[in-house]
Amino acid sequence: MPKSFRDAQKALGGVQRELKKKRTYDFPGPPVLTVAVDKKELERLVNVFRKFSPQEIIDKLVVDINETLSEAIRSRIWEYNGGLEDIVDSGQLLRSQSVSIDGDSINISYSAPYAALIHYGGYIQPYGNENTERAYIPPRPWVDETLEGSTGILDLDAEISRLAVESLSKLI
Repeated sequence: MPKSFRDAQKALGGVQRELKKKRTYDFPGPPVLTVAVDKKELERLVNVFRKFSPQEIIDKLVVDINETLSEAIRSRIWEYNGGLEDIVDSGQLLRSQSVSIDGDSINISYSAPYAALIHYGGYIQPYGNENTERAYIPPRPWVDETLEGSTGILDLDAEISRLAVESLSKLI
């Protein structure tokens, strides 16, 4: 049993490294990110912390990731047109967001047809008019940057640590 919060955070290091190693990306198409969750490692941690079941931790992560991705889309932190903007225009991208559990994975997907263009950037032919110059849309990788913690909104590793420390603090 860990004797301090620092010990608890060290115990979580293995889970964090596994989550980073098991990210997979599917191309082309809308951004779909699969984060593999090692349930055996989570079960080991539950035995240490004896507060949350692996499924409760995963369920909490799904809620937190869903809320945080929505916040990232609505935040005015994305460079666009010479300034900082949010990613919301019509709201279709935000409404198309889905964060779900599939076996040992948490799946993040967007069904808006332009989600990949917004996330990865690229060129478009404005209004399909071939007589106009193609326009460059800069990438605004809200999924990657949110999960890596570089938006300042959520650091997935820190969130896992926070859940474990919260659990441990109730035991001490």
